[in-house]
Amino acid sequence: ALLGDPPPRQHGDVVQRPDPFHEKIIDEVRAHMDAFWPSSGLAAQHIAVGVPEAALEGPLSAMLQLLREHAKSTGMSYDELRRKHEEILFKLDELPEIRDQVKARERRRKRLQQSFGMSEERLLYLLPIARVVSPEQAVWNAGLSSRAGAHGLWLVNQGDALTPGLTGAGLEPAAPQRISLRDKDRTSLGRSQLQALAECYSAVRAAFPDLWIGLVVPQLNAAQVFSWVAEHCPCADAVWLTDLPCVPAEVTWENSSPNSADSVAVRLQRWLCAAEQSNLVAVRKAKEKCGWLGLVFGSVAAWNQPAAHHEQSEEEMGEACRLLLRHWAFLAASICDVVVTTGPDSQRNKYMAK
Repeated sequence: ALLGDPPPRQHGDVVQRPDPFHEKIIDEVRAHMDAFWPSSGLAAQHIAVGVPEAALEGPLSAMLQLLREHAKSTGMSYDELRRKHEEILFKLDELPEIRDQVKARERRRKRLQQSFGMSEERLLYLLPIARVVSPEQAVWNAGLSSRAGAHGLWLVNQGDALTPGLTGAGLEPAAPQRISLRDKDRTSLGRSQLQALAECYSAVRAAFPDLWIGLVVPQLNAAQVFSWVAEHCPCADAVWLTDLPCVPAEVTWENSSPNSADSVAVRLQRWLCAAEQSNLVAVRKAKEKCGWLGLVFGSVAAWNQPAAHHEQSEEEMGEACRLLLRHWAFLAASICDVVVTTGPDSQRNKYMAK
């Protein structure tokens, strides 16, 4: 078994499945031997044991049909074949190592506790999202949230608030207008929305000096949020990067685009690290350069981001999906103090596993 010989056949062509304990021991010994004897390829060889090569190519439905036929003809467990099949297609053995996160996690928890001025750690914080329309409305919402017992609130301009003299004509319903701070046009709609958000923030901060206030700035890309907040809202307690440019891997999809209802993640081309994602590196550099010291929240696997796996919003997900989400969160945590995920309100109970 250690050298990769197939299990003995009994009752003709039927293969008796090994005892799970023995199978696990063989796996561990193969992996150990492979670490010191790379030319043997024992670990990689074992992964493919039981999975026919023909079931590793083509449409997912055809591959699964071949697995069912193979399980029936050999007496092997289809579920076990499916698990090994997924391990191969999604290259789970190539998952980048996640370093010990105990110290980093404790550091992030401490920053969260200090940000809210808590004497002891809390597990839950209530932070309503206030969609600003005017400074007066923002102050009213802040007071309402504070009286209701919230620990703070988020302010976001979804296009409803504009500086005087500009209107959102032709933009119904209102929507945030993405701009670049490098643009020289100071009268653009996006600039007006940013200025209005800064005015709403200033009004709330003046009315509630000790209130925890976070900002969501959909008008700017993640890298530019830091310099804008540092200049216009330097006392903000946090920013929430809802479009953090971070992906865990290159995944091949079948049928349609990643967020389509009938799309299926079939295989993984390669795992990605933070250093090879230029936009993510730019965000980290912008954070380090700006001098602003507030908390950074970042979204992963959110409703507005391309999915990493079609099972990521299900109550039960396979190992490949879980590892993709875990690696995604790990990459985000290299920049963010808090990792956030979201889902449609009508289906929020389905997103607890994620």
